Amino acid sequence: MLLRARLRPAYAVFAAGLLAGAAPAVAQTAPAPAPAPAAPAPAAPVTAARVTEAQAQALEAGLRAWLTGQVGTAVDVAALPLRVVAGDDGYRIEIPFGGPARSGVSFGDGVVSARVKQLDDHRWAIEDMRLPSPFSVALDPSLQAAGKDVPSSMTLKIAEQDMHGILDTSLATTSSFDTRLRGYSVEIQGAQGVQTTQVDGVTGHMVLQPTSDGRLTMTGQSSLDKYAAHSLMPDGSALDIGIDRMRTSVTASNVDMAGAGALVHALAGLAASVQEAAKVEAGKVEVTEADKAGARAVVRALAGLMDGMTSEQTYEGIHVALGGQTGSLRKLSIGFDMAAPAGKADLAWRIDIEGLQSPMIPEGVMRDYLPKRIALTPHIGGIPKHDLEDLILRSIDDPNAADNAMASVLALLDKGPLRLAVEDVAFDVGPARLTGGGGVKVAALDDISGGGEFRATGLEALIKQANTTPELKSAAPFLIFLKGIGRQVGAATVWKIRYADNKVLVNDTDLSAMMPGGK
Repeated sequence: MLLRARLRPAYAVFAAGLLAGAAPAVAQTAPAPAPAPAAPAPAAPVTAARVTEAQAQALEAGLRAWLTGQVGTAVDVAALPLRVVAGDDGYRIEIPFGGPARSGVSFGDGVVSARVKQLDDHRWAIEDMRLPSPFSVALDPSLQAAGKDVPSSMTLKIAEQDMHGILDTSLATTSSFDTRLRGYSVEIQGAQGVQTTQVDGVTGHMVLQPTSDGRLTMTGQSSLDKYAAHSLMPDGSALDIGIDRMRTSVTASNVDMAGAGALVHALAGLAASVQEAAKVEAGKVEVTEADKAGARAVVRALAGLMDGMTSEQTYEGIHVALGGQTGSLRKLSIGFDMAAPAGKADLAWRIDIEGLQSPMIPEGVMRDYLPKRIALTPHIGGIPKHDLEDLILRSIDDPNAADNAMASVLALLDKGPLRLAVEDVAFDVGPARLTGGGGVKVAALDDISGGGEFRATGLEALIKQANTTPELKSAAPFLIFLKGIGRQVGAATVWKIRYADNKVLVNDTDLSAMMPGGK
């Protein structure tokens, strides 16, 4: 489980708590579905002389009412161990854990807490937010499914932590949150033994920037230093993963805060419906009309939630050891872009792999010609977002959705055209380097057109090595052919590709007969 996934719920609770303190102001611009009344915020910035237990109780009541408005009956908010107390210079929000087991899960004693101070009518300072350390979770052995390694306990420790921020509950000015952790570790006990995760340091910075009409652009950057994980595989062999540094950046553009509330409400309702024990019999899950309604609500809430999202994750210095075999990567980057310009869905995935090495790869040709870098960005777009949403909604209600999937996808082409591309290609092998990209426009299965450009440097050197290396001689004719149909531009060999009317042209040479099904 990733560290950010473990910490995210605590951030959300405190953000929700402060939003509850000024819910009327938020509602003026972005009312959440089924809004609940909130406690009145103090009329002036809080000082030690003005904080009272009555104010703390009112804020707690407002928080619980706001949460109820978001999750409905899916969660018994009244039973949540949440409290707001008056402090010397503001409020203190606490979420205690511990006590008897519920649903087979028991938590060790601990408190998630933070001091909050009101700076003006809508701006709050979040100070000294702390997660419990050590913190333990235990699972009743009776819940462990036969033959599956369900953890029996987990212990989390954080040696040092510093989390603070500023939140404007009216969303009119910038809000931010900063995290710094040191000495983070998790130990999980399971049937396969002990799994451990250790991270030397974690830093994070999140900003909420208001745009218009109650919307926000959310940006976040985080880094993890010296990540190390140890676990045992089913056959008893040890798996060790080390990463020198992990960096993540995310931007969500023009997020609809009312839509976010609708999504939380829909997800909570769907979860409550799916978890009803009466629907599970002999391991078979029955999909009810309530489930379908919940799924439709989630899809609709997601459709208008934001204008787009961009994310990038970079892992540097990856080391893997499994059963005596080892390997490493100098860098791995994974990215994702999502948007809907002019109302048409546009998705792109990026992957970039550099510096694959392993002593398990024999010295010689295999190691010498192991790709030094592989990078590409698959890209798909052109389908109207509304029609894609309709397709997903219909698939929820259609019992034969899987059988009708191809027909449904082909029907989308009438709304297109669909655009498919592979961009930012980079492939380094031996002395050669290939770069480029291209794409096609699909208006119908019999109406496809497109093109691209690729260029290679070091191709002549690679051909010479192929001709003199026995293991590579079989590749030499193909490399010579590529060189022959290419056009020399300086030190690079260039291939300009066009496809139209069922013809493939490379530098104006018709290669259609060489394609599958070509004549």
